[in-house]
Amino acid sequence: MYGFLWAHNGHKLEKNNKNLREAIFRTLNLRKPDQPGHEAQMRNAQMQFIRHNKNDIYRLFWKNPESTSYDFDFELKELVEQLLLIRHKKRLLRIHAYDDVRREGLEYLALWCRKAEGKMKPDEIAKANKYGRIIIDFGVAASLQGVMYSSIAKMFLSREIYHSESGSLFVFVPKNDDLDICRYMTMMFFSRHKLNFILIACGDDACLAKKNKNNVWMKANIDVNSCDQSQTPVHLEWTLELLQFPRDVARAMCLMKSAPITFYSTVDKGMRKDRVRATPLHMHMPSGSPDTTLVSTTGLLNFWYACVINDPQTPEQIVDCAADVGYDVDYVPVEKAEDYQFLKRSLTMDKNGEYWPTLNLGVIFRASGCVRGDLPGRGCIARRACEFQRALMTGLLAGINCDELSYLKPAAADIVIDESYLHHGSKSPSRDYDLHDILNRYDLTVCEEEEIRHMLLCNGFGKVVYSKAVEKVYKKDYGLELPSLKSIHLPQ
Repeated sequence: MYGFLWAHNGHKLEKNNKNLREAIFRTLNLRKPDQPGHEAQMRNAQMQFIRHNKNDIYRLFWKNPESTSYDFDFELKELVEQLLLIRHKKRLLRIHAYDDVRREGLEYLALWCRKAEGKMKPDEIAKANKYGRIIIDFGVAASLQGVMYSSIAKMFLSREIYHSESGSLFVFVPKNDDLDICRYMTMMFFSRHKLNFILIACGDDACLAKKNKNNVWMKANIDVNSCDQSQTPVHLEWTLELLQFPRDVARAMCLMKSAPITFYSTVDKGMRKDRVRATPLHMHMPSGSPDTTLVSTTGLLNFWYACVINDPQTPEQIVDCAADVGYDVDYVPVEKAEDYQFLKRSLTMDKNGEYWPTLNLGVIFRASGCVRGDLPGRGCIARRACEFQRALMTGLLAGINCDELSYLKPAAADIVIDESYLHHGSKSPSRDYDLHDILNRYDLTVCEEEEIRHMLLCNGFGKVVYSKAVEKVYKKDYGLELPSLKSIHLPQ
């Protein structure tokens, strides 16, 4: 912690054997171990739904005339090199992986899955009494090839899928397309359409708006609990079939999901003798697989189609439709435009009176003032903290022009930040916002808004903010609370 820090009770999990054991238990355990038979019931429901409805979904998915232009006929090496030019948070990681492949003189298409190693998800801020997560590392070659095939499939999946008889629409929205996020979220909330049901999805994140027979709109955020653990072998094979992956690629993807996973001790890293190997009894969806987003999105496509054919009239019936396709979901009702949340973005009114998706304030507050390990650079610690905080906030506040939030970026006239790289390819231009409109999402009182405004204007190096107003922000965005005062270690 170097400040300016907004206090919360979340904690970063260290990479030790205790946390690794708990993370393995979370990954390999049932979704609800306290409910006997629940897991088998949900998995059987998913398999039965796909077997009975996959032909209808397949015809609906491929009836678009543009579908005929979709194919995987390309030179893989050239497209991987093009992938390395795309601005992305994993761009440097991909460049290093590609250099490793070239340095070893390895060939493509024969390298899919040489190993599967389970690791703790790095830099995760967990809630109180929550276990960590496991990420599966399949090696650089499998990751590079898998992300390329998945990227092509995502480009095709990024379109509108209609069910004309019921007036229903399903849309997959890519993570970096703010303009499409804005278009569909405003369309759902303000009902600027003649449809009866809209669902937008990306991975396990979704928003919906559905009109019942009484012409009352049900608007909500949908989050799939334990999404990766919810995928059955039938659904994994169905995703590859639906998206028409080449036979050799589909076979390689299946082998990745069936490979034994090795977990190495965090104590004896050099010898790597202390290890545990878990062999799957069938295909599963490992976190870290390159097609995770695709598989989760097609799962929500099944959920959308279940709502189409069952026509739920209440929020409880919508949750039941999710159970029919094997998912436990959280239904969070939306009462105002700012309540819609998609990929950590929410609608916010700018100074021109237009709604645009902006990064949630909780994301910005949680990232401020802390770093894992030592601060980058050398020399004066205050200057290094200033440089790091400015670079971090420049990336998070990209596209958000707000006078008060700009104080989170320490003034440093001689520090140059490459802002074009930090935008990560976002298509949304910068817009001017008032702090009141950004805080409107959190239902704060006038006094609480002024408290946050004052703290932003008075921030500085080494300060820790302990505020009930900020707690409302954290609760809305992350479910976090304030820590006890005894757990806050102030700088000396």
